[in-house]
Amino acid sequence: MAATIVILEGDIDVTRLPRSCAAAKATGSRHYFTGRPCPNGHTAARFTSNNGCEECLKAQYRARYAADPEPFRERARRYAKHDPEGNRRRSRGWYARLSPERRQEITAASRERHAAARLELNRRWAAANPTRIRAYRRTTKARRRGAQAGDVVTAQEWMAIKEAAGGRCLRCGRAEPEITLTQDHVVPLSRGGRHRAENLQPLCGRCNRIKAARTIDYRMTT
Repeated sequence: MAATIVILEGDIDVTRLPRSCAAAKATGSRHYFTGRPCPNGHTAARFTSNNGCEECLKAQYRARYAADPEPFRERARRYAKHDPEGNRRRSRGWYARLSPERRQEITAASRERHAAARLELNRRWAAANPTRIRAYRRTTKARRRGAQAGDVVTAQEWMAIKEAAGGRCLRCGRAEPEITLTQDHVVPLSRGGRHRAENLQPLCGRCNRIKAARTIDYRMTT
C-alpha cells in the first residue's frame, strides 16, 4: 500500500513526488518526499519553497489560527477580492476532495452560523419584492390545488417532453448538459394552469425565470 499524506482532506500519493528539493525545483513541484522523518517524527511531504514538513506547518498554522483567526480571515478576503476566479477555482478543488460526510458537516455548520443573517436577508428581499412574493404564494396555492385534484407528471412523461424538444431549452436553444432543463408551465399555475404533461415545456432555469408568470407557449415557435 502506497504511503500517503493528507492535504486538505485529499489523499496524495507521496511515492510520486520528487525525492529531493533540487529535483522538485527542476520539475516545478510544490512538494517533495524524502521518506525520512522530520525532527518531530512526521514522515510526510516537504514544501519545496522552505523545506518545511507538511504536517508540522499545518499544525503551526492551526495553532496560530486558533489563537487569532481574524488576520487569516482578512488575508483570505483580500485574496478573494484580488483574484476572485482563482479563489473560486481553488475552493471548488478543495470542496471536491472532501468526503460526503465532511461536506454535510460544513453545510450544516454554515447554515447554523449564518441563520440569523439569512433570515434578515430574506426579510429585506420580501419587503423589496412584494409582487414576487404574492406571485409565489399564488403559485404555491395553485400547486396545492393541483395536487388535491390529482394532477401528476410522471418521470417517463417528462423524459418524453424533453426528447421531443431534442433536449434543448425551447426559448434559448441551449441543450443539456450545458444547462439543466426545468419544467415550465405554459399556463402558469398561478393563472389556473394545471400540472399536467400537456401544459409543460422544457426551459432552462434562466429562461424559466425570464418567462415568469406569463402565458407563453414556446412550443408554437419551434
